[in-house]
Amino acid sequence: MIDLILLALWGGVTYFVANEGALGAVTTFFCVVLSGLLAMNFFEPLAEAIGGSDFLRERADVICLLGLFAAFVTGMRLACEQIAPRMLELPAAAYHALRWVFGAATGYVTMAVILVALHVSPLPRTFLGFAPERGFAATSPGGNLFDVDAPDRRWLAFTRYVSLNPLKKGGRNQLVDGNGTLLNTLSGFDNRTGYAWDAVTSDGSHAATKSMPSFVIRYADRRANGAGAAPVVVAAPAAPQRPRGPAF
Repeated sequence: MIDLILLALWGGVTYFVANEGALGAVTTFFCVVLSGLLAMNFFEPLAEAIGGSDFLRERADVICLLGLFAAFVTGMRLACEQIAPRMLELPAAAYHALRWVFGAATGYVTMAVILVALHVSPLPRTFLGFAPERGFAATSPGGNLFDVDAPDRRWLAFTRYVSLNPLKKGGRNQLVDGNGTLLNTLSGFDNRTGYAWDAVTSDGSHAATKSMPSFVIRYADRRANGAGAAPVVVAAPAAPQRPRGPAF
């Protein structure tokens, strides 16, 4: 069921963004990517700061992630409308290629961010076919999109890549593999990994590794225990607690 919902979401966003024209589709794509990165960077510190009752605390992560994402996208799109209010004249082939390619790319990123939001929601650990470890087994690589792709883990991998490369800063966190071996000392998003579920990848690809992003582990564990702060049980190393500041 989750596969069909994601496919419908991808198709719907693609259609509406493509109708914005070539320039609109291109600018919307970059607005969505930047908004997603900003939302991933700030939603955990914001959710931590909100606190409040148990009811709010259990829902603060998903509210902050989707709220920040929507706010950033809206703000950036309004700014783009003011900066470039006119359509570009392009050859028909280039015009249609740009609007559909960037429309589809925007739909994919939007789908990935919303799928990540399901990880941090107070919903059951598995529901409607969604499972955090789906596709990690070596016998069935894939993910929550028809067991073919894992948009959520690809987005987590992209967020980590950006935090460790273009936006890297040193000293605060250490990147450790599943064996506890220090890989680097750069500060980055979700920079710890752990063993779980016969993992075959840590970055959304199907590389034969034995590590999984702690983001997936700790939120799956929290949902399995009825939301709220819950300890993560993994072989090694222990998954980190919620960060106290922006990831990058």
